[in-house]
Amino acid sequence: MDEMTAAYGEAMQAPGGQANREIENIALSLSGGGVRAVGFHLGLLATLHRLDLLNRVSILSTVSGGSLTGIGYALSQRFGHRFDRFFGEFYEFLPNINTIEVLLDGLSSADPPSPSGRRDMIAVLANLYDDAYFKKYFGEDVASSQSRPEAKDGDDPAAVSPRFDVFWDEDHPDNHLKEVVFNATEFQTGTAFRFQKSEFRALIGNANIFLCEEHARQLRMADIMAASCCIPVGMEPMFFPDDFHWPDDVGSGLDAHRPTCDTIKDHLRENLHQKFRIHGDAHVDFFALMDGGVYDNQGIVSLLLAMNRLITKVQDDAPPECVCGKSLFGGYGEPDSDEWARIIAGQVTPESERDFGSLENVGWEDVDLLIVSDTPVRKDSVYPKLPASMNPHNPEDALNLEPPFSSPPKGGLLTGLTVGGTVRVLQIATFLMLASAAVTGWHWWYDASPGIPTWTKALHGLLRVGIPLALTAGLEIGLIVLHKRLIEMSAKLYGVLPSDRWVKDPWKYLRRLKLTDVMTMISLRVSSTSALTASIYMNRIRSLSYSALFSRRDLESHVITNEIFSLERCESGKPSDWPEDFPAHIPLLSEDASAIITLAAHMQTKLWINRIDKGVANYADLLEGDNLLTDATKRVLAMNEKREGNSLAPLNDLDVLVISGQLTGCFNIMVHLWQQHRGSDGSWKFADSQRVFEKALDSWMLFHDDPTTLLEEQKRDSEVERHSRTEGAQTVVID
Repeated sequence: MDEMTAAYGEAMQAPGGQANREIENIALSLSGGGVRAVGFHLGLLATLHRLDLLNRVSILSTVSGGSLTGIGYALSQRFGHRFDRFFGEFYEFLPNINTIEVLLDGLSSADPPSPSGRRDMIAVLANLYDDAYFKKYFGEDVASSQSRPEAKDGDDPAAVSPRFDVFWDEDHPDNHLKEVVFNATEFQTGTAFRFQKSEFRALIGNANIFLCEEHARQLRMADIMAASCCIPVGMEPMFFPDDFHWPDDVGSGLDAHRPTCDTIKDHLRENLHQKFRIHGDAHVDFFALMDGGVYDNQGIVSLLLAMNRLITKVQDDAPPECVCGKSLFGGYGEPDSDEWARIIAGQVTPESERDFGSLENVGWEDVDLLIVSDTPVRKDSVYPKLPASMNPHNPEDALNLEPPFSSPPKGGLLTGLTVGGTVRVLQIATFLMLASAAVTGWHWWYDASPGIPTWTKALHGLLRVGIPLALTAGLEIGLIVLHKRLIEMSAKLYGVLPSDRWVKDPWKYLRRLKLTDVMTMISLRVSSTSALTASIYMNRIRSLSYSALFSRRDLESHVITNEIFSLERCESGKPSDWPEDFPAHIPLLSEDASAIITLAAHMQTKLWINRIDKGVANYADLLEGDNLLTDATKRVLAMNEKREGNSLAPLNDLDVLVISGQLTGCFNIMVHLWQQHRGSDGSWKFADSQRVFEKALDSWMLFHDDPTTLLEEQKRDSEVERHSRTEGAQTVVID
């Protein structure tokens, strides 16, 4: 290591960085992204731990998949767990849960998964995380704490659910987190909803709707996790307070006895009616929560607001009465655009309404470095590339079409069938089925043998005629109802559109459309809307969040954007962000490391862990074709063959993501220190920064030799920690 230090010392020629103090306090945000985010962020935490930086994180903001990692780590700090224990518990928990089977089983169980009585997938997911993670690894800690309503005599300590109030208890002396923010999105007024705890005044919710401390403390951590990660379309919204588990709940559904839930609903009904006076609805006693990524998938805004609190240090007393649901502004809607811009710029906080100017003038007292760990989905195109001509009947164009476009079959009845013709065919078919069933029943009844008992005749008639007749009649009724609804919709349109522009008989034109054209139109609308919401809107929101961050000049030299694809685009193994003056002896990315980075950057947003094997559907698909992902998959499969030969477990999705997080975090920290923590003469400004860089460089060298080395080392440390805790517990029992 001394030779390496001397080598890069001779190569120092870069201009001086802008950092003016050592890294003592870090603000960290963990983005959403399903299990892709969980694993990548876990790898980053492992790197920060290795570089002795993790214990300097004072602010933690998490979203969606990042909330599982973040809430788990925040709880582990609250109860004084070592990092090795936290890491090992994640590795024991994540790969071994069959999420799909548990979701299906929970939805079809005799008892509804939600205390409100609804059968929601998000409620099943909340219960899964509570049973398989929160209770299992933190139940005994919660039960041993004082004033836990769940901890009763005779209860199994491991079956106690951790609740939000653990963050109000006296911290473990080693807990370094001063601010925790778990982000969701509130669908009543359309803004962020923050489950947060701060030593200064911080609204639990937002300026439109917030919770009083009394009720917030009773929130189950698994429900907070579920509210943060319920992806729109993929999951249902969580309705507060109905879908949340309260400590005094007895039963579920309509017959449930829920004193706390009823009290909260009373407060919401009282405090929210002003917001909905336009519609005259004075009985609003709930609001919907969904994925925090809808508003800010990186959790950046919450970091900025937390930093503002640390600088202003406003400590207002809690209101004497419960204000659950009450608006800070008294009306409806969030702050005006100019006021919100000032809040984000660090000129005023919504809690204090105190103008304190720019952070640059105040000085950095609490945060020296911001790390945004981000796992967006990587796509070559957010929507299929279209050919020059969009005539699907042209054979040459049809060869270039990609899903969801396809060339319809030529000739035949279906190709030429119109909407009007389809309706007529259905009407005629239904009439013929009704007539056939009636005639068949009449003939059968009168031609039947007189010796057949009446009940037998009736049973035969039911099976041969009654059931077909009922089904046909149901179809006919359905067509009549549908036709009636279409007429009602036309009437509503007629009332909205100008009378001089309305076509009195739109059906005259619509019925001429071909059925295949209608199907194509529907397909294009659905697929383009999906791309719009899942990619374009999300990318736009992402860019706005980063704009809010980098528009603050006082943060310019204090930010690391740790993106999952940071190391993906390389030229001859050299990352695009590699500093020009980096010492020549520092090795570039190895081919094995590049393959792991590529697989992680393009991994789907999902809730489960797959093994990397040719027999697994998604990896079998990746092997088809000739592209970057195919090459990366083949290389990782070859790595697995070598690992099996060395009696090591083959890499799975979680391994790939954690290694990617370790490697990417190591690289970005090295680059930041190299560019920002050296003077104009190339010398280090701070001895600690030089030490962290050297340790990161040492890790980078290990990654180059074998990208799995540090993962295996962390697994061994976690296993040793687990055995030592188990043996220690047994020793206490024996004594």
